[in-house]
Amino acid sequence: MLTVTCVLTLVLTSVPAVCLGTPHVTRPSAPVCLAAGPPEDVEVVVDVVYMVDVSGSIIGLGRTRGDLLPVLIEALVDEVYRTKGGTSLTIATFGDGLHDVDGPGGAYEKLHRFHIDPTDLAGSRQRIVDYIRGLNVAVRREGGHSDRTAIYDSVREVIMKLDQLKAEWEDRNPGRSYTDHRIQKVVIFTDGLDNASDVWSQQDFEEALDTRSDHLFVKFVTAPGLDFPGHEGAPVETGFDSRSVEVVPLPRFLDFGNVRALDAGESVSASMKLVAQRPIPSSRIDFTCAFRGVPEGALEVTLNPDVIDGDPTQVVVRVLLTVIDKEALDRASLASGRTLFTGTLDLKGADPQVCFLPPKTNLSFSYEPTGQVDVRPASRHPGLFEGVRRPAGTDEPATVSYLLTFDQDASETGLTLTARFEWDSGNPADVEALAAQHGAPLITFDWRPGGPEAPRPGPVTIGPGVECLIVALTLPKELEPDLPAGIYGGRLVLEAH
Repeated sequence: MLTVTCVLTLVLTSVPAVCLGTPHVTRPSAPVCLAAGPPEDVEVVVDVVYMVDVSGSIIGLGRTRGDLLPVLIEALVDEVYRTKGGTSLTIATFGDGLHDVDGPGGAYEKLHRFHIDPTDLAGSRQRIVDYIRGLNVAVRREGGHSDRTAIYDSVREVIMKLDQLKAEWEDRNPGRSYTDHRIQKVVIFTDGLDNASDVWSQQDFEEALDTRSDHLFVKFVTAPGLDFPGHEGAPVETGFDSRSVEVVPLPRFLDFGNVRALDAGESVSASMKLVAQRPIPSSRIDFTCAFRGVPEGALEVTLNPDVIDGDPTQVVVRVLLTVIDKEALDRASLASGRTLFTGTLDLKGADPQVCFLPPKTNLSFSYEPTGQVDVRPASRHPGLFEGVRRPAGTDEPATVSYLLTFDQDASETGLTLTARFEWDSGNPADVEALAAQHGAPLITFDWRPGGPEAPRPGPVTIGPGVECLIVALTLPKELEPDLPAGIYGGRLVLEAH
């Protein structure tokens, strides 16, 4: 019996959300969640937030590393002048929480959002620069806000605002993927450690980043000499006056599919996009790559191009996986019984002014015999439910579909396929009880043959000449009004007998 498992996460919230499932997968073993990257021809817009520490120590009061606010301000001014048009830019000020430095009715807000208008670059940039430079006077007039620093609670408020902006974008753009078009970046400038957060801990912060890892990226920039703790998923840079360019590689996961049929010297490729909101300096891309369980020298990974020419803000890079020693791969798969291999691609700019955020991209490939099922997205964005929303003006239930294709060996064998859904996160007991109350299954399966034949539930047998089917998971619309908010994760398991 062959079992193919596809990770799927249902995000059911009061604010619509999108979660990606598994594209381009051929695997009968343990699942790995893969995120689809933006199409090469789509320009990705960056929503960037600069969080500025305005506690007393930043202007030299109390326990301090000196008056650092002027240096920080000029670093931000330089950033604004080099940030490309179309970028949304927010200035957030914080001390023992997000803080308005001149109070209600003043010129400042604890979160002030700007847009760099491509048709008025000079004017829109100047308005941001005037706002930033005015902070020097406003913070000193206030005498520095507090001697307490609540970094995690402050970034929590920022992330909540970014979640709201994401939901508003999705409402304005039904049927489009947020992560294909926008990413969010937060840069936190601070001269101290968190000593005041009482809502979020470091663990809460890191978990929030992990659940948003397909579109939210965070970096700390700290004062020289500050022994700042490391954070999972959020690198730390020292010094306000020499800012590197954060380059985001998308997607976070690349899958090369089944490479079993490749001979020595043959290759398969996947592409990623490098995205920044200001020009990327010329730099060679230094990288290392390792696959767990694969003998050294059996595979070779190359990047094309492996040099950034300078000045672009978006670069498409092909990641090429080449089989070098076919026999070694055969032995590794046979000895371990593994058909799925995972690894990481670690990226680093040869120029220190290029910072990859995050520096790791996860990789996978399968190594399977022929005569099996190849599961691919039936729609452009596989494995996603947009919260409990459906396209405006329709009465159709939210549906996720996967395309199953079969090679000649599989169809001639006459495989019988069944499907089931297995929960592994969230609170499925409550959801199942709700489904029973409404008399409607939470997930239904319809096998849709390639022709005009009507969908039919239950097992289906693949006979000669059948090349593909679509399996659809449907969220019954009767459940939507009463579904509790939360994230419900699970696996779509397809079994071939």
